[in-house]
Amino acid sequence: MVSPQTAIQDAFDHKSKVLNLNGYTLDPFPEEIFRLKHLEQLYLADNKISHIPSGLGSLSSLREIYLNDNLLSALPSANGCQLIR
Repeated sequence: MVSPQTAIQDAFDHKSKVLNLNGYTLDPFPEEIFRLKHLEQLYLADNKISHIPSGLGSLSSLREIYLNDNLLSALPSANGCQLIR
């Protein structure tokens, strides 16, 4: 399994539409994700994320984000993105 930083950089380099960071025990939310302007699907299930920064709305192409099995108590506005918790 590659590191989350490597996966994010690869997604940036290849203008990926999908990023899967399920099961990395991430905490906090990796803000480098906000550079991924082409991202349409983001998988962040099975981590330890307790807060999603408000910058999520800056990802105008993002349509789905999977956040199940995290430590979230609230979700930010997602500007048309389907949040799956």
